Amino acid sequence: MAPGRLAATADAVGYQQWVQDIVVRPGATDTITVNMLPVTAIAANLSNRANTPAAPLDSVKVRFAVTPLHGKIYVDDKDRGEGRKELWVTLGRHQVRFDAPPCTPWTGTITVERGPIQTVAKALPGC
Repeated sequence: MAPGRLAATADAVGYQQWVQDIVVRPGATDTITVNMLPVTAIAANLSNRANTPAAPLDSVKVRFAVTPLHGKIYVDDKDRGEGRKELWVTLGRHQVRFDAPPCTPWTGTITVERGPIQTVAKALPGC
């Protein structure tokens, strides 16, 4: 594997998704430990969310992923972070831009709807 940063994910039924940025170093051998929380642990901690503001009723979560990981994520021209993000986005059409100089940026339109979590993922050319 080439040196650099990459995002690793693990999914298992009954467990919360695990997401971690990994740094690959030349000539190194590393062990990655994946600790996934059971879904029941999430439900048991609902009382801790009492002071957390709820997402608007007209919003759903959307997964965004840009490669390279330092790439910026813009939704409707607002900076929403970089790399891999799961964000609340209002229902309807939105402009999305991924930008990571010196790569070629990507711009597109998405339609956010209720249902399974949507994923918007792009590898930017020219990196």
